Amino acid sequence: MKLLSTLTAFLGICLLLGGCDRSKTPEPGLPLPAATAVGANTLGFQINGRVWTTHGQTCVFSGPCRDNMLSARVDRGPGGLYRLLVTTRLTTAQHAEDFLLQVDSIRGPGSYRCSPHFTGTVRPVPTGFALQDNRTTDAAHQLALSTAATSRIVLTQVDTVRRIIAGTFEGQLRQTWTPYVTNELTQGRFDVHY
Repeated sequence: MKLLSTLTAFLGICLLLGGCDRSKTPEPGLPLPAATAVGANTLGFQINGRVWTTHGQTCVFSGPCRDNMLSARVDRGPGGLYRLLVTTRLTTAQHAEDFLLQVDSIRGPGSYRCSPHFTGTVRPVPTGFALQDNRTTDAAHQLALSTAATSRIVLTQVDTVRRIIAGTFEGQLRQTWTPYVTNELTQGRFDVHY
């Protein structure tokens, strides 16, 4: 029940922010951002061969349009270890999607296997990633979650002095409405300053 209310709140916010008329915007050929570790605030990947990266604008019904931005937050988790939350959005003529990446209990650079019960919510903060399609208002047909058996996040840079975390990720996203349908996510990379 808590998961359903959290997802409903997340979807409500996404719908409020999704008021742009995207039909006039041509579908761009987006480049995959370079794999860096300098705090560039970039994130990108390929999903079923399509490049996904932060792009476009989000408009509220009664306000101005704003460029989509990447947001990164690091806080102290259980046992004093750090946890990372990265969110960003892609808006084009054919896509309106949000992406979330989380890593719990960061021990430094290394490989982190995605949690078996990743829910795509902010709390509790497990390890995994999620892609949400905002083109439909049907909550049951929007979310795809990383799978524990095939997905991992590799932190290549954890610098708490310069406040930079960078890494790569890959795996499968399983649709929540059709559990046996998966999307291949490859060449994922992120470089954030928090």
